[in-house]
Order: sequence, then structure tokens, then C-alpha cells
Amino acid sequence: MIGRSARALTLLAALLALLTGAGLASRTGDEPAGLVSKTAAASPGYTLFAPLEQERTYLVDLDGKVEHTWRHDSQPGLNQYLLEDGTLVRAGRLKLKGPFEGAKGQGGRIEALDWNGNLLWRLDYASSQHMQHHDIEPLPSGNVLLLAWERKTAEEAIAAGRDPKLLRDGEVWPDTVVEYDPRTDQVVWKWSVWDHLIQDHDPTKANHGDVAAHPEKVDVNYAVVGDGEADWNHANAIDYNAELDQIMISLRSHS
Repeated sequence: MIGRSARALTLLAALLALLTGAGLASRTGDEPAGLVSKTAAASPGYTLFAPLEQERTYLVDLDGKVEHTWRHDSQPGLNQYLLEDGTLVRAGRLKLKGPFEGAKGQGGRIEALDWNGNLLWRLDYASSQHMQHHDIEPLPSGNVLLLAWERKTAEEAIAAGRDPKLLRDGEVWPDTVVEYDPRTDQVVWKWSVWDHLIQDHDPTKANHGDVAAHPEKVDVNYAVVGDGEADWNHANAIDYNAELDQIMISLRSHS
């Protein structure tokens, strides 16, 4: 079947230009139609991708031929994964109104479909207080990890030692990692950046300390944008190392 290397997912709009000949997108300029380039350096197998503005997921071969298509009732939100048994586990974008409406990478839904497109399970992890975003990670156990924002008010942030000057949006969205068991339809574990903070701004707070001396903690006042932003960490990706039983997340705004 299809191995992990073949689970390669790309959400790059540039791929649409390669596939216009297959009718996957309308041409808007002088870009060539069909397969543009194929070299010996290309990894063997298939590419799985979901265009951002379509309610479709495609599996294509190295010749640009669409081998399989899944149809959805939501755009990607964002990443999609193909499992060894042909199950597609994907994130979907709900486009909900509210505090996360304009957030980059917002989704709100994770779901699994079989090879024929039948829905196997679905979780909408979205409200006015939390929102799934960007990436998910299917686990060997059958559970799924997802990235999610959780809203903290200005008052909560200041109580955690956040400098009021870094509350441009009046709130903060620390990232969380959520583990969901689709068999029981339950969230079985959660980890939050907010539980691992340190700061050197307000000595009256319990988490005050030497930031440089605590690499295992997160500086609540680190901000890549000068005056801060609600999407404070901006995690983009999550992965799981089964050999070490470790989770890794990539944070754009923390480099």
C-alpha cells in the first residue's frame, strides 16, 4: 500500500498550474497546461494535496495523472494524510464567524473518510474559545493529534505576567495539542503552552524567573511582532516520533 513517504501532502497553490490540463483549476494567465517537468530526482510514489479553495483532495502520480479524488463539504483546514489502509484523515475549514474568523490557517474540523469517500468519523473542535488550526497527526493507536488555539483574555494574560504593551488585540491565543480518540469520540489528552510559562516582566507573579535559564519553559512576553498579536505562537505543524514517544510542533512565530 502507500507508505509514509507517499503520504506527502502539499497545499501549494503552485501545483494547480501543473494540473490544469486535468481540469482541476481554471487558467488565469500564460502558465503551461499539464505536467511541466519530471526528472529522475522525483521521489517515487504519489502526491496527496488539497487546494485551499476547493472542497477536494487529490492523489496524483508522477505524470500528473489524478489517480483518486475525495469530495468534501469543507475546504481544507489545512493538512490531509493518507493512511496505509487507504483512509484519508483530513482537517476541514468551517469558516465560523467570531474571534477566529480572520485567523490564518483556521480550520475547526477533523474527519476520516474511507477510500470510497464514506465518512467514518468527524470531530468539530471549534467554538468561541478554541479552534483547530493548520495541522493534525494520525497516531499508530488510531487516535489523532491536532493543533488548536485557546483564547485567553487580557486579564488572564496579565495575570500570567504578559506585558500589557503586548496585547495589541486585547487577547492571546496560546497553542494547545489535543489528542482525540475517534472510537470513543472523546478528547483523551491535552497539552497547553499556557501551562509552561516563564517571564521576567512582573516579579509579583509566581512564574517570574530567569528566562534564559529555563529553556523548558516559554517566555510569555516573547513576540516576533513588536506589539504582540493574538496568534502568539502560530504553530504550523505537528509530528509524532513513535520510537521516542515524543511530539514535535513547529512554531512560526517562535522560529
